[in-house]
Amino acid sequence: MIAPFVEKNVFYADITKMMIACGIPLYKLKSVEFKSFFEKYVQESLPDESTLRKNYVKDCYESVLEKIRLEIGESPIFVSIDETTDKAGRSVTNVIVGPLRESGRGYLLTVEVLDKVNSSTIATLFDDSMHIFNIQREKVLVFVTDAAPYMKKSASSLKLLYPNMIHITCVAHGVHRVCESLRSKYSDVDVLISNLKKVFLKSPFRVAVFKEMEPNLPLPPQPVITRWGTWLIAAVYYAENYDSIKRIIDQITDDAACVRFSKQLLSKKSVQGNLIYIKCNFGFLLEEKVFERLQKTGTPVGEVLNILDNIEKRLIEAQGKIVTVLT
Repeated sequence: MIAPFVEKNVFYADITKMMIACGIPLYKLKSVEFKSFFEKYVQESLPDESTLRKNYVKDCYESVLEKIRLEIGESPIFVSIDETTDKAGRSVTNVIVGPLRESGRGYLLTVEVLDKVNSSTIATLFDDSMHIFNIQREKVLVFVTDAAPYMKKSASSLKLLYPNMIHITCVAHGVHRVCESLRSKYSDVDVLISNLKKVFLKSPFRVAVFKEMEPNLPLPPQPVITRWGTWLIAAVYYAENYDSIKRIIDQITDDAACVRFSKQLLSKKSVQGNLIYIKCNFGFLLEEKVFERLQKTGTPVGEVLNILDNIEKRLIEAQGKIVTVLT
């Protein structure tokens, strides 16, 4: 059955494009205040949300897709896929494409919620995204992912369909894995950082004690494991402010488990020694802004290679058994 022709309203098309571009949810059209503002200052009646979804959202999507196609043109492309978990615990996977030229930029092509994340679902998402984009398989030259085993396996299977494709893993993620290895080797430091985060999280009283005793010292960082380098930032912070933090924790009298564990760990000289060791041998990753430079869009390949060479050199020059394990 052929869908009935719907005459497009220019105002409806423009407001759909504006709201999507500005990240304004279409359900806001139901808001009385939102409607009143437009009727007062624009003298236009707002459409129903369902009208825009049925008749105009797809046009916006096709328009953006065509813009990406024109921007990339005949250039060979790179494809990057990354998976993360949202607040609801769902696996959200993003597909980014871009032209392989100096002035090129990446475009978010697909956002997909996957029931299962494995090599098969990633490979299917990759191929489906290329069909949406209508790109010739020979023009896909680079596939960028993290170093997860299922990503590597999916890349191996995709090479049968995309013969010119080279799979590379993200260098920033590789450096992050150095920090993750460091974290696993120093469990006492990891437990300390975790408990000190809990001490000051959602506790106005403890924060007030902190600010009263150390008004010029910033509150402890709250590392997030999925955010690269944040654990190392916390370790360096505690190495530099160990005595001050210990004095503040000793003044907190409540019997919360995180406070007790923090006091026990801060009383161990070995913990302070480990923090100083981490700062002295790995703090350069923060001082030289390695993560920021590796993630910066448009960083020349030569500069990336220089950064990696410097990291290798600094790790070789570092002292201690843990460095030998990491290198």
